[in-house]
Amino acid sequence: MIDGKRRMEKEELAQELGRPGAPVTIVPGRTYIDGKVLNEPYTREDPGYNYGPYTVPQGQLFMLGDNRNRSKDSHFWQGLERRRVVGRAVVVFWPPARMGKIK
Repeated sequence: MIDGKRRMEKEELAQELGRPGAPVTIVPGRTYIDGKVLNEPYTREDPGYNYGPYTVPQGQLFMLGDNRNRSKDSHFWQGLERRRVVGRAVVVFWPPARMGKIK
């Protein structure tokens, strides 16, 4: 994003900065797992919020949507009481290489 207005590829950004052909490294927002940064080179958008740490209370679940900046999930409304869950996931459909029944 440039001034929060539009996306551009690395090559276009180098051109915009007056350095055509210069290598550009984009560092996405960071997600930590067990204290280590998760490598997320596939993200095109940094998280639009700061969150955590958060300890999930006993008897609750921490739910995450599939679009981190537009999902109203536990980063927005905190934990979900386990008793309020009415379904069960049975199939993985993304990524396609992992498609199948959940074991």
